[in-house]
Amino acid sequence: MDLTSSRLEYAAGLLTLVCVCATVWLWPRLARRGVHWIAARLGMILASQLSVVLLVALMLNSYGDFYPTWHDLVGGSDGTVTIGRASGEEQAASLHGSKLVLAADSAALRRQPGLPQGPADQVGRYDAVTVVGTRSGISQQAYVYLPPQYFQARFQHTAFPVLTSYVGYPGSIQGVLAVLKLQQGAAKQMAAGRMQATVVVLISQTVAPPRDTDCVDVVGGPKVETYLSGDYRAALRSAYRVRPEPGAWGLIGFSEGGTCALETTMRHPDMFGAAVSLGGEYSDYETGQTGTLFGPAGPARTSLLNSYNLLWRLRNLAAPNVKVLVATTAHGERDYPATEEFLRLVRPPMQATPMVLSSGGHNFTTWQLELGPALTWISRQLLPPGPVAEPPAPRASATASASAAASRQARPAPQHRPVAEQPAVPG
Repeated sequence: MDLTSSRLEYAAGLLTLVCVCATVWLWPRLARRGVHWIAARLGMILASQLSVVLLVALMLNSYGDFYPTWHDLVGGSDGTVTIGRASGEEQAASLHGSKLVLAADSAALRRQPGLPQGPADQVGRYDAVTVVGTRSGISQQAYVYLPPQYFQARFQHTAFPVLTSYVGYPGSIQGVLAVLKLQQGAAKQMAAGRMQATVVVLISQTVAPPRDTDCVDVVGGPKVETYLSGDYRAALRSAYRVRPEPGAWGLIGFSEGGTCALETTMRHPDMFGAAVSLGGEYSDYETGQTGTLFGPAGPARTSLLNSYNLLWRLRNLAAPNVKVLVATTAHGERDYPATEEFLRLVRPPMQATPMVLSSGGHNFTTWQLELGPALTWISRQLLPPGPVAEPPAPRASATASASAAASRQARPAPQHRPVAEQPAVPG
């Protein structure tokens, strides 16, 4: 039974009711002198209080999706996710034999209510996969939404842009799917014509729970940035028809996921062209959850810390050629002053767009209000679907080239037919 299960909450509520009622009912019988009777009364009080605390903790965890499973709570991960068996022949076939994106256990995905039902060429399809990082050595589960056009015959030679969503800390892709409903919202935006056909991926930046790695290449630890940038792109491209250009890849995230989306895009403009941060911050720092990320004190640590500080980068380095949207609230978000400073520091070729709510907190309610406009905005920044890039032809040797040229001279020139144009992909 998962930690966010409603049955577990009901059981905790029943336990609380039983403990409180038992305390009230038995208290007169326990109101006697003696160490044993005092210990019994203290035990009844402690049981009632613990049951209340357990109930409140489960309710808060269910609301925030901090620890969806028992494994997330106890930790113990080394940054590698165990790869499950393929969850169906259709899904396995869609991965084109890739060794970097493997079909994973989709039981949690199938339990999610409200996912589209029907033929893939009409409603799209969700894949539960494991994304394998060759350089970082990290493997992580992800959910991939493929739009209906991906399966339609007239787009079989079309490559699509990619929008990737990170989660906050602590959090999970299951929580984003169930509570924020990011992929479902994107699918509705595409159906309504407010987004172009896009591959939408949910993946967590927390690769070694319960440790918070802040999306960085930890000194002496997990190479999270390497995984989320080059490893991730290479894996997706090995399995799906996606465009290779940086302008076709966008990132979106909320809370720490927003920080990671901004950070990864600004540090890797050769891989990502646009980012959305919903309630994110502009620098990384170490806490009890992160442990030491940037190494021991010294010049190397200071330099590394500065390189992950987005305000420092804008003051001291050339602005990257990327487009970003930063969302905050004028009353209720602590990052509002830093957002104002960030916007003041942005200069060409970088472009920054603010989204400011009058009020709202650091929570799912606020992010749900911001999500629709944010998805529409980032879709407009990404390159549209286009022809699948053909691999370059091998270069012939000088001898072979001369032989081929002589052969061409001896043959009549071939008659070329015009290449059929790729159909335009609707939004």
